[in-house]
Amino acid sequence: MGSLKKIALFKQGFGLFIHQFNVETDKSVSIQSSPDQMNEIQSSLTVLDMGGGHINSIACENDNAMGLFKINLQGSGTRTVQVLYVVSTPPWEMTYRLMVPDQPGKARGLLQGMAIVHRTGAEPWENVDLTLKSARPHLNFETEKQEDGMFYEYHIPHPVSVSENGYVMIPVMDESVDCENILVFHAPEQNIYPTVGIILSNTTSNPLAPGPITIFQKDAFGGQSLLPTLHPGQRHLLCYANTQECEVRLDQKPGGEAVREVRIKDGELILELDGMMMDTYEIQNRTTRKKEMVIEHPRMAGQKLQKPRNPFESTEKAWRFRISVPPDIAIQFQIESTIRDRKTIRLAEITGEHISALVAKGYLDEGVEKQLRGALSIRDSINQKEMDNSRRSEQERAFQESLQKISYVKDMSNPVENNL
Repeated sequence: MGSLKKIALFKQGFGLFIHQFNVETDKSVSIQSSPDQMNEIQSSLTVLDMGGGHINSIACENDNAMGLFKINLQGSGTRTVQVLYVVSTPPWEMTYRLMVPDQPGKARGLLQGMAIVHRTGAEPWENVDLTLKSARPHLNFETEKQEDGMFYEYHIPHPVSVSENGYVMIPVMDESVDCENILVFHAPEQNIYPTVGIILSNTTSNPLAPGPITIFQKDAFGGQSLLPTLHPGQRHLLCYANTQECEVRLDQKPGGEAVREVRIKDGELILELDGMMMDTYEIQNRTTRKKEMVIEHPRMAGQKLQKPRNPFESTEKAWRFRISVPPDIAIQFQIESTIRDRKTIRLAEITGEHISALVAKGYLDEGVEKQLRGALSIRDSINQKEMDNSRRSEQERAFQESLQKISYVKDMSNPVENNL
């Protein structure tokens, strides 16, 4: 049996390898290495003599086929010696199989997880204790904080033996999970027909590492999807196959604009607007069974949902709504939303008709109306009178200065339809 006892593989592409020896008095122990790992082992090699002995020397031998580290120890009695080092390894990956019943609604599915591990190095893997970790090792063997906010690991509960270098699949989990068969429609990507999906809930006690997942329904292949990192208690919507059981059509209509704020600053009149959007989904169920569907409605930055108020889920790019579609019937589902917009008018280009319309809408009060009309009178006098260039430049400068002096803000607490 080889001296390699424990391995911790890190998802970012490193591995911690631990050898263990039982020695008596002065003794030499050796570990083998592939030539390309010699430098990495030299930089991280650590020897721990648990019985109080010490290292006399470490000899490094290298030829084209094999590297060898011979560690000469001094001490008395029977002792345990550990040799540790960190080397680069291919990242381990996860792949899943999910078996779900072929029935609508919520059910229990069987989730199997297999780790894909690449065996490297010269030392044999014989009954090693293997752990797969999500964090990156440092030279002090501590772990750093993960981008997703949680460190996770999988300890393989049985000894692992791999006879030759190459990829090997190792079972990691075989557990029951909550899942629900559902249809999914995503408007920008799908024309008429939805996709078949599953809402998978991580009801296990461990995080699920990201990886491809294959779905089987009633012992038949259903499709494939990708699973992101899923912590205990979290759920994810998996889409994996096409279907023509339902047809969905989307009718999008603009719903006008409402002014939220009016400002005048630096020679510009600015209208802060809420653009209204009306989207109607018409859903036709072609089957004789009720269908549960998720409408994944796209959203833009700053867009606010007005109706309905409570989506099933929200992401950065979409709202998700759950709908029950009765058998062999068509229904409609409406979504109302608003998005902030801005309209800017240069005061130098404003007309008397513009001012009258703004006043009629309640956007401008009497004081700012008087200032604007005063500025227009200067502009009109420039256009109507014959004057020399010096006088004209002076009048134009006075006109621009009068516009720059106007400052105004009005909060439209009760939005008004904008028809400008």
